Amino acid sequence: MKSPKDGYIHANLAGHLSKCDRGSELAALLLDARWLNVRGKLGGILGQKADFAILDKLLQPFDGNGGEKTDAKGVRKSVRLILKAMQLSWGSFSDGPRAFQFQMCGRC
Repeated sequence: MKSPKDGYIHANLAGHLSKCDRGSELAALLLDARWLNVRGKLGGILGQKADFAILDKLLQPFDGNGGEKTDAKGVRKSVRLILKAMQLSWGSFSDGPRAFQFQMCGRC
């Protein structure tokens, strides 16, 4: 099934997955190069960064003792590394998605 080309799904899917507590699906989506390519074209780096920030926030639940859930720690670390790489690669985004992809691959 193809999605409409109005950009709604690309701009809002991360938020919808977050509200449904579907963090694993959101993480898989955000780590898919095809999604990042399309999301970058439609929403720019700000859209991608917002999606990763949603995932980072979703991965912050706490257990009954006030400590972070152990299963989320590894994913959060990866998400934060990607966010940092995005910040460092910001300037290359204006050179096109391909340049940004190369920068991201080199930093991660």
